[in-house]
Amino acid sequence: VASLASNESFYFSMTSVIYAFLLPMIITSLLFLFDPVLSAPVTNLPNSSINMFSSTSYYTSWIFNIPSMFFTFFIICYLLLTLVVVIKIINLFKGPLRLMN
Repeated sequence: VASLASNESFYFSMTSVIYAFLLPMIITSLLFLFDPVLSAPVTNLPNSSINMFSSTSYYTSWIFNIPSMFFTFFIICYLLLTLVVVIKIINLFKGPLRLMN
């Protein structure tokens, strides 16, 4: 698939760029506007939604605790090293990595 259009540049029309930015913003604002969890007072919320809000810190904190912090740090360093190596390997002035036949 990469050899089908390896170096062909593509152009965006201004209307497609505007639609690409406005549509998600409109949908997000409508979701926040009509979301019953955000508009209801805390006393009217069921216990499951209150537990959901309090358990989000549990789900996000497992990345940053001590045993998995080293693995997360390793992944970050590996991805950074891979990015630097790929940038050093390719030459932007000679085109794609594969040769055209």
